[in-house]
Amino acid sequence: SPMNWGTYTILIFGVLTIVPFLDALRHAGRLRVGGAIVEALAHNPVGMAVAAFFALATAAYSGVLVNVTNQAVWSDTYVLGGLYVAFSVLSGFAAAAIVADRMRARETAGVVRSGLISTAAVAGVLIALFVGNLVALGAAAPLIAATTALVAPVFWIGAVGLAILYPIVVLSTTPRLALARVQVSQLAVVGIVVLLGVLAFRYSLLYSALAAVSP
Repeated sequence: SPMNWGTYTILIFGVLTIVPFLDALRHAGRLRVGGAIVEALAHNPVGMAVAAFFALATAAYSGVLVNVTNQAVWSDTYVLGGLYVAFSVLSGFAAAAIVADRMRARETAGVVRSGLISTAAVAGVLIALFVGNLVALGAAAPLIAATTALVAPVFWIGAVGLAILYPIVVLSTTPRLALARVQVSQLAVVGIVVLLGVLAFRYSLLYSALAAVSP
């Protein structure tokens, strides 16, 4: 069952996240025991690759599960798993944007800015492929046109507008140098808006199944 495999994946990924958490405590000066071991584990290339694999698997799991358990709605579209990965990465950059503002980490802000723009662009391409695939399968109406539970407005305004178009437009028109020097707080606002857009994406995907069976 995809649900069983997903449970194992999330469990393993949850355990693996303990290492970078301890490493962050060490760099903040709050971990006084086992620092050398944590350093070796946190920056080991093999360990980082394994953690990255389970991170991607955790991100894709929700999309694969929704596709499998709602076949009548999604008609086995091939894009949903990758779309969930893209939006999960987008939410990660959004959270990093808020933290970069909180910590006044200007170097990190520049990296996050680029990551938000590129990931939003990838998510935009995937969501276009996703909608196109659903249209070809004759299963797009519950997502892009249904007013049940405000699915279509939330999808277009939230998922497409806030999560994809907003960070691309705002950050692309902000000079990199200006952002690095004086406008770090703007990045936090973008991060909050993108997180709302990611929530809108998940809301619209889940509730479109309800719209598909509503009269």
